[in-house]
Formats: sequence, C-alpha cells, structure tokens
Amino acid sequence: MSDWTIGGINLPHNPARARMSHTAVEEESPLPGALPLLISVGRKSDKLSIEGWLFVEGQDKAYLETNFIDTLEAKVKDKVTIAAPNNRYDGDWIFDKFDYEEGIHRGNAAFYYEMVFKKGSIQMVL
Repeated sequence: MSDWTIGGINLPHNPARARMSHTAVEEESPLPGALPLLISVGRKSDKLSIEGWLFVEGQDKAYLETNFIDTLEAKVKDKVTIAAPNNRYDGDWIFDKFDYEEGIHRGNAAFYYEMVFKKGSIQMVL
C-alpha cells in the first residue's frame, strides 16, 4: 500500500505526480499608452492535482471498481481528509474532480486516474 490516504481510502500505490496550484485574483484598469493598473484582490482556492495508476497485483477490474473507483466517485463534491507522506498536502480538501480510464499496468488490470482537490479559507459542503 502507499503512503497516501484520501478520505479514509488508502491508495494502493503513491501517485506518479502531485501538482499544486496557487492563483491570484486580479482586477485590471487600462491606462492610456501604458500597461494597465493591476490590483491584486486576493487568491483563488488552492488546487491539488494527483495522478497515477490504481492497480493491485493479481486483482481484476471488478475488485478495483468495488474497492477504489466506486468509493472515490462517491466522494466527489465532499470534504475529504488527505494524508500524504511528507505532510505537505495533509488536511481537509473539497474533492472537486475524479477522471479515470481503464488500462493495463505492469500486466494487471488498472485505472489511470487524475484527482483534483480544492482548499479555501473556509470549506462548506451543502
């Protein structure tokens, strides 16, 4: 098993890639003959994207669907707790997006996934 846990689900392997994004919110006002006046008014939500392979040696697609795919799909839009090996991404996040495609990895049934999580100052789920 990996060192990554998403909403209580321990991923079978660490993600191949983790990408963090921090983006500013800005307003622009044009100035004649010059670059615009740029006003930074805050930040957008932080965004964490992880991607990799979901597979378990010797297990079939049905096992992966039952134990990972269906369970993760059900958590999209919910607040989930992430625990990662270096604590950098630990905490509560809103599970924003879950994309996957079926495939074969190292001779095993597998799903290649991308998961996107967002974090704000306050997170609410309605």
